[in-house]
Amino acid sequence: MDPKLQARLKDLDAMASDLDETKKLVRALFYGDFGVGKTTLAGAIAKIVEPYEGKRDICLVTTDSAYSVLTADEELKKRIKRYPFDSYSQIRMIALAHAEGIEPYVSYRTLIWDTVTTSNDEVLRDLVSRQKFEKDQRHPELEAYPHYRMSANALKEVVKALKNTDMHVIYTAHVKFPNEQDKSKNKFAIRPNAPEMAYNVVGQEVNLIGWLFKEKEGREYVRKIQTTGTKEETAKSQIPTIPETILNQSEIPSLISQWMTG
Repeated sequence: MDPKLQARLKDLDAMASDLDETKKLVRALFYGDFGVGKTTLAGAIAKIVEPYEGKRDICLVTTDSAYSVLTADEELKKRIKRYPFDSYSQIRMIALAHAEGIEPYVSYRTLIWDTVTTSNDEVLRDLVSRQKFEKDQRHPELEAYPHYRMSANALKEVVKALKNTDMHVIYTAHVKFPNEQDKSKNKFAIRPNAPEMAYNVVGQEVNLIGWLFKEKEGREYVRKIQTTGTKEETAKSQIPTIPETILNQSEIPSLISQWMTG
């Protein structure tokens, strides 16, 4: 056999061995309207996925003030290092620094990106201000297809870098309800509020997508999560202990813990 092919086969064998030893990692995307518990659930999961050893082991990348619900928790406040979102390259650098053992980034066990959809909006606005595609733009200040493609390609590099780390990664996103234009294209599903190309980049790399909402039970509203996808809602669960159904959000951390310790 050609020596180059033999070398390639050795590489493939090494990859297969690594796959057998892959650590159980939470890679989740939670989306929903304002105030339904996205950030709170991300924090609750971060508290249980790894033992706290006195170091800041949660990297929080934020685009708004929702992080305040995390810092209200005294344990999380000690564990979180917050970075205001700057660019996709910022998060890619954090992932690469973690993988290469650079402090303090190597100490992070969980990265929460809150919210990935607002970050995408900021990236698109920056692209429009710097790069014009007049033939494709309906208006000089509006995004065109090339902007969406450039943004999605840049996001793909970030997600790839995060995928190659041993960090748990939790993305949060706002919700997009189908409008008349969506319905005319037979797109009826509630989904994260991001361009389809950008959403697909994240969606295909996570093992849990949950739509978060509130449901009235008696006199109170209870925070729920849907983990099964339908024609009306986008969701999925590839974590064996989390059934594809509708659950109370408070059940999710313990179900993840069961999976990781099982």
